Amino acid sequence: MKWTFMTVMLVVATTAQAQPRMPEQGVRIVHALYARNVELAKGDDAQRRALTRKMIEQFICEFPDDGYTGKSADPGRPFSKDSIARRSEGRLYSWDWQNGSTREPHVRAGQVASDITGQHPIPLGCVNHLGSSQPDPEPGADPLPPLPDEVLDKLSALYAEFQAFKLEVRAEWVIEAARMAELQASLEAHREASRQVRNKVLAYLSNWKNLVAIVGGVVAGVATR
Repeated sequence: MKWTFMTVMLVVATTAQAQPRMPEQGVRIVHALYARNVELAKGDDAQRRALTRKMIEQFICEFPDDGYTGKSADPGRPFSKDSIARRSEGRLYSWDWQNGSTREPHVRAGQVASDITGQHPIPLGCVNHLGSSQPDPEPGADPLPPLPDEVLDKLSALYAEFQAFKLEVRAEWVIEAARMAELQASLEAHREASRQVRNKVLAYLSNWKNLVAIVGGVVAGVATR
């Protein structure tokens, strides 16, 4: 009897160790997609299935070699509303990510999967539903409620005003840039005229005959005084 009990306990412990555990990143995926799709989570069965499918597709993207899959109770039953399934070592396991009463996530990191071998796996592909640069909420964080229509209308009006302001500023900048270009061209013209006068003066003074003439003129002017 003692050996039978120990053998059973050993088998149970070995089976528990072999069963997959929910990864921490998996919990993040569940909470992130829940926050972005609260209306699906709290909707009818078809909407809940659509959200569960998104989660599994994201799991497949994040863990492509871990055997995540959809599932139904049997081939004639519909896709599960809240089960994230995983095939491992010839068996089928599952986590129910959603609380059936509150419709909120209740799966935890490290949670051992339930063995549902005998039910029907439904293969899915990778679809990255979290490709946005927006940060995802931490597990357990309350999702942000949807904004009221009046707030969205005000934000839309503010955005339109901002776009108009940008166009106005851009037009003023174009005008100012044209003025600066005109001033720059005028300055360059004055500089070129000054260079030409300077070159003429230097060329005139470089001729010794001109220098003699200038000196002679100065001396004559002084003598007349």
